[in-house]
Amino acid sequence: MSVFPTIFSAQTTLAFALEKSDRISFTISTVEGKIISSSGSRLLNAGEYTIPLNFSEKNLAAGMYILRIANSSEAQTFRLIYQGQ
Repeated sequence: MSVFPTIFSAQTTLAFALEKSDRISFTISTVEGKIISSSGSRLLNAGEYTIPLNFSEKNLAAGMYILRIANSSEAQTFRLIYQGQ
């Protein structure tokens, strides 16, 4: 699984693809572990997906954040760079 883009602004869309149907959940947190956004587990079919994100009201500091995407068998972590508002 790959995620695009890794640099984001207050309103952005993350894109990813699944090779097979699976339950997916995601969490975005600070490098210290504070959760900024998360989703419940949802069943998705194989294919390409986008997740719209709106952080304009979260008052985030510019810097690095961690995206964790998990399916039924593994979890992957990606570093995201927030440019600020």
